Amino acid sequence: MELAQFTEQQLIEDAKTGNKEAFGRLFDRYYLKIFKYLSLRLPNKEDAEDLAENVFVKAWQHLPRLRKKRNGYQFQAWLFKIARNLLIDTYRKKEIPVQPLDSYPQDHTQSSLQTNYEKNEQTKEVLTAINQLDKDSRDVIILRFLIGLNPLEIAGALDKTEGNIRVIQHRALKKLESLMKEND
Repeated sequence: MELAQFTEQQLIEDAKTGNKEAFGRLFDRYYLKIFKYLSLRLPNKEDAEDLAENVFVKAWQHLPRLRKKRNGYQFQAWLFKIARNLLIDTYRKKEIPVQPLDSYPQDHTQSSLQTNYEKNEQTKEVLTAINQLDKDSRDVIILRFLIGLNPLEIAGALDKTEGNIRVIQHRALKKLESLMKEND
């Protein structure tokens, strides 16, 4: 069977035995999500790229320790946990200010300038409101709605229960709603 046809679980098993090509496929699958998460939290693209690469170096080094759960390996959640821990270490060491989300580059591919302007203004308002949330709420909102993880994956990444993630998400959305109303 060709490596591209393997499931994620098979790729993880192969990578755990030292198969660099299998790990490369996992890297290709998750690099952009990890980079996007880090670029939302760091002041510049270069720091986000460096840290994203470090996430995968750490993952490769510690892959033999990754344990299978009853529903398989939680590889994506594990990667985000590594990313979050490296991000915390980076903040401690370099004393980097938290990256304001409204400075994240926007997509400028739409043809209508008016539509693009309105979209950017709405996006800025939402990102400004997200910045006003507490750390856990901000992480949950970013991972859930900007990165696309499900509550179970977020729970694994943040060392919380799935139920706790759902409560944090619910409260954060209520808070965002009230912040958005205040800003109008």
